Amino acid sequence: MPPDTALPAPVSLLPMCPMGPMKHARGPAWAAKGRGGQALVEFALTLPILLIMLVGTLEVARALYIQSKLALAAERAARQGALTNDDAQIYDAVSATLSDIPLEQLRITICPGGAGARAAGGYVAVQVAYDMQLAIPFLDARLTLKSDAARVIEGTAGGGRAYPACGQ
Repeated sequence: MPPDTALPAPVSLLPMCPMGPMKHARGPAWAAKGRGGQALVEFALTLPILLIMLVGTLEVARALYIQSKLALAAERAARQGALTNDDAQIYDAVSATLSDIPLEQLRITICPGGAGARAAGGYVAVQVAYDMQLAIPFLDARLTLKSDAARVIEGTAGGGRAYPACGQ
């Protein structure tokens, strides 16, 4: 290389700012001080709200699941009652469908009451109710879930009649 040629100026790979090259991409040192405490306070304020929303979502999902199981149990029990006209088999159909819920916690109503009150061509209606304890801390609340179903009792060619609401 000839001695009279100058070397090019060194090029910086760091981003340029009006005050010169930045030392690191996080910004100036004064901006990072005191931010950790603010983020911790914001997190502490929003965490209970987020947890309440999460528990509420889970409780709604659990209530919908139990309600669908109650509807299925009422339908199966009404069908069993229409085929057999036997109260014991109606209770067995409910307890078989809702095996995860103790039978003592369920309220089962059969309308009209007693197998002697129901005749072929009439109706049998079954209502199943359950008081669900909410799993929300510091709140002793219950949600009553109900479902009912009715079927025409088999045995005659004629149709049944419309059933009145159970217990009303």
